[in-house]
Amino acid sequence: MSHRMIDNLFMKFAAFYGQQFLAKWQGIDIKMVKNEWEDALSVFHEKSILIALNNCRENNPYPPSLPEFIQLCKQFRFTEQKALPQKPPKFNPDNMTKLQEIKEMLRKKMVVSDEL
Repeated sequence: MSHRMIDNLFMKFAAFYGQQFLAKWQGIDIKMVKNEWEDALSVFHEKSILIALNNCRENNPYPPSLPEFIQLCKQFRFTEQKALPQKPPKFNPDNMTKLQEIKEMLRKKMVVSDEL
């Protein structure tokens, strides 16, 4: 999590909650507050943080404290899962025979339907 992301997060909270959010940090060094948030949220994927942020906008009438926001991030934990490489199917000669049979059946059906 970067300083820029924390700045954006705080701007979003200020937009959602206005003075109510800004008053939470009155009399406290905002740089220290942002550093603490950055440190605490660095363990979460950016998508988890964005989902938690959207949840606040839609559902929380009050701005969250850091522990409350951490709980939301945990609730919406996002993990990237990399696709496993697909192994090509093993060649099975029986499948070729079955495919030939199906192809022949379809060809015969087409001939019959053309005669109608």
